[in-house]
Amino acid sequence: MHSLQGVGRTTEESVAPNLESLSTDAPPDIDSKVLPWWRVALVRLWPAGVIILFDQVTKVMVQSNIEPGASVSIWGNWIIFTHQLNPAGAMSIRLGPPAFYLTITALVVVFLTHTIITRVVAPMSRWALTLILAGAVGNMIDRIRIGAVIDFVDLEFFDFSLPAIDWGPIHVPGDLMTRWPVFNVADASVSVGIGLLILATFIFEREHGDPSRTSD
Repeated sequence: MHSLQGVGRTTEESVAPNLESLSTDAPPDIDSKVLPWWRVALVRLWPAGVIILFDQVTKVMVQSNIEPGASVSIWGNWIIFTHQLNPAGAMSIRLGPPAFYLTITALVVVFLTHTIITRVVAPMSRWALTLILAGAVGNMIDRIRIGAVIDFVDLEFFDFSLPAIDWGPIHVPGDLMTRWPVFNVADASVSVGIGLLILATFIFEREHGDPSRTSD
């Protein structure tokens, strides 16, 4: 029932965001002009550090108190903590060995870190990239530490069927979904970040335009 694991772990297969649209939706930041790069990095990346710490603490608690494959009810059948290990990517999609996912995630982390520190990005877009970065780092730490991602949040959901996919290197087993795929804090951070990025790129900018191009 839980063969589909992880939600929102699309950082390992996602396409890089359109930086041209992101880099012109806000005036230059004062901190990037007057602070050295390491202070700019500290100011802009500390929220990601908090999320990464919380993600790792929750995973260590799950490892210490729940055996792999076991479950503990938190709120009836609606919220259950199920300790699962996922060596594959999002939704258990297998595109290669574990080293493949670790390499892709590391490249995404470097790209996002450089973008957040060096590019002029609107606040909403920067928060979105920060959330995605935090989720990517959180799951990358798992892959380095134990060779798989720790999932544990198991939520009730309506039943629906997913067809099997066997196309080239992509192999996704079909399944009858009776619950939402098990995920973790890092996955949730990525999902929220992607949602914010979509709002910032396609909805907010269309409605409000480019604030840097307003007339005098």
